[in-house]
Amino acid sequence: MANDVLKSLADITKDLASTSAAMHEEGKADATMLMALYTTLLQRGVLSVDDLEAVSVAVQGDEALSDRIKTRFDIIKKHAKV
Repeated sequence: MANDVLKSLADITKDLASTSAAMHEEGKADATMLMALYTTLLQRGVLSVDDLEAVSVAVQGDEALSDRIKTRFDIIKKHAKV
């Protein structure tokens, strides 16, 4: 189940990363909701810090995207207090 969740979250993360500039406000809302979801799953033990790292590795090959994801995961870990 955790692998299915990770794959789904990685797919969603990739989709959100491709949000166009014209949809900036929608993109901000999507990103906020996704960060809240990751934070909640991390706080409740559904995901671990290692799981977050696995998602960022799933987008390897696109260093800029990987760096942005890692930055967001640092924020998530801070808010989840892990």
